Formats: sequence, C-alpha cells, structure tokens
Amino acid sequence: MFKVGEFAHLAQVSKRMLRYYDEIGLLKPSHIDPLSGYRFYSAGQMSQLNRILALKELGLSLDQIRRALGDNVSTEEMQGMLLLKKAEIEQQLRAETERIRKIELRLKLIRNDESNAPLNVVIKQLPALSVLSLCMTVDTFDHAVSF
Repeated sequence: MFKVGEFAHLAQVSKRMLRYYDEIGLLKPSHIDPLSGYRFYSAGQMSQLNRILALKELGLSLDQIRRALGDNVSTEEMQGMLLLKKAEIEQQLRAETERIRKIELRLKLIRNDESNAPLNVVIKQLPALSVLSLCMTVDTFDHAVSF
C-alpha cells in the first residue's frame, strides 16, 4: 500500500490530481484510514491510473474516461468513442489547416506590400439609395452649423 504522495511520485502525477480523481470517482483509493483520512493506493491501481492517463493523452474528457473504464463498456463502445474522438480531432485539424492557409495568404500580401499600401481603395457594390443635396453660401461658420 502506498500513501497518496508515494503513489503520486511513482506515477509521476500530482497528489492534487489523485485527490481530484478520487473526488469525481475516477480512481478511488483502495483504502482510506478512518482515523487519519489518509488515502492508500495499491500497486495494482497503477495500471488503472496508466489507462486513465493514456486515454487523457488521447484527448478524452474525464467523463468519457470514466464511462470508458466502466464495467459495462464493450469493445465496440470503446472503439466508437475513439472513432468519434478521431473524427473530432480531424475536424479541428482541418480548421487549423485552413487558419494556417489564411495566415500564409496574409503574410504573402504583407510581403508584396499590397495590404499595407497607404490609401487603399476598396470598390464595393451597394444597393441604390436616394440622396439629397443642399448647396448654399453662408456668412459665418455659426450659420453653417445650424444646417
């Protein structure tokens, strides 16, 4: 049996993480001393923690990991979860690749000095609108402000 600090050191995780995993029911200590409240972990729990860390590294949420490590999860369900995660990451990759493409385009424009040229003129098509014009000569600026 290992105290929480010893187990954390062996697993190269923080004590805080182990306490949090206990709190959310992801990795419960094998024994809690009723007098001191100390948590104790068994050597066998190291493999369970390693599975948690491996799934976390794949990008699964702690809730998904809890479901994946549940007793009733079939191989097909696990494959489904991982395939969904893969599709999600592929979509993120496509979005980030598009963002990189836009950045490269912007850099090219800057290098060609097209986007930084002073007084760039942008021509836009607008819908037709009515315009009213008033032309007159005023004696002072005060008269002009009143219009």
